[in-house]
Amino acid sequence: MPSLKSYFLNLNLFAPLPDSNEEETDQQHRWNIIGTQVYILLFLFILIGIGLSLSLMHQTIIITLEHPTKEQFEHLPSNTKCYCSQISIPYRKFTSLDVTFHQIYSSDLINFRRYDSAQFLAIADFCRFSKAA
Repeated sequence: MPSLKSYFLNLNLFAPLPDSNEEETDQQHRWNIIGTQVYILLFLFILIGIGLSLSLMHQTIIITLEHPTKEQFEHLPSNTKCYCSQISIPYRKFTSLDVTFHQIYSSDLINFRRYDSAQFLAIADFCRFSKAA
């Protein structure tokens, strides 16, 4: 442990490069070591601050309930947002339609006219042909 402590106490990130011709005086060396220590402390404080702010940030939890019951809806938090995908109620939820046709629409005469119109056209053509001849 003492060697690690002495390493950090003597660490100099701002020393001149070995291939440069600059020489560092004792006072410059001491100021560079102090600058290194301040730089490392500030760097650590900034990392701790970012870590704390990220851990304390408000997190959003998304829970999707397709068709919630009344009890589920009442137990939701007060700040719940509802992004409705269905903006209207289908008519079948509150109305019903029961169709009954008049009896004439189910009579044999109507069915005969509906299905045998080709025969009537053939008879009409036959009548026209006989008048022309």
